[in-house]
Amino acid sequence: MNQSQNNKLEMQVATISFLNENAPIWDAIPIVHTFKNRLMEINNSVKETALRQKAAQVYISKSQQELKKSIAEFMGKTDDSLELYAEEIGDVELLSKATNSVSDYSRLPNEEFEVKVKSMIEILDIHLPNMAEFGFSSDELENVKSDFNVFQEKRGKPRAYQISS
Repeated sequence: MNQSQNNKLEMQVATISFLNENAPIWDAIPIVHTFKNRLMEINNSVKETALRQKAAQVYISKSQQELKKSIAEFMGKTDDSLELYAEEIGDVELLSKATNSVSDYSRLPNEEFEVKVKSMIEILDIHLPNMAEFGFSSDELENVKSDFNVFQEKRGKPRAYQISS
């Protein structure tokens, strides 16, 4: 229901409530009793229709900006884990690639963001089996791949990853 419909429904509920609270006064007037019953029927009908509308509603996924923010937050967190892993194994090249923060990702224009995220996902795919002790799981990576696919679709690009169900 939209705001106007909600307002009208609230007004009807308030009217019915007032009539119920003052029933001894209004019951003496037959036409008021008839209108009150009709109002209650209308009110119930509106509530039923609202429930049907809500059940039939299609929910839209996150917006492009929300997806970018979500992916950036994930990538910032995983870059920290990847950085610790790179220090642990002494891989200087990997360490140089894993020094990005959430804001580094967020500030990138969409094209550069896609390139950076895709390259980091590829790196994470390679090192994932060895990163379990650094608080990183394959489920998290699959979730970000899925979000990344949706992000690309919203930008009119083909999916980058095939997510297995």
